[in-house]
Amino acid sequence: LLIGLKDSNGETLALGVIRNYIEEKKVVRVLTPLGETEKVKTIHLSSLKVIPIYEESRV
Repeated sequence: LLIGLKDSNGETLALGVIRNYIEEKKVVRVLTPLGETEKVKTIHLSSLKVIPIYEESRV
């Protein structure tokens, strides 16, 4: 699922993709280019499902 990672002002810091959710621990694992996640205060869920496909090619 595509998500937006937002700060305390509601500004989007980066986009991400939910990799998995561990319900017992209330932990969400996210794939994102955002280096530091300390400023993330809310997660905005989208309606887009993203399936990451990793391919390597020469340009």
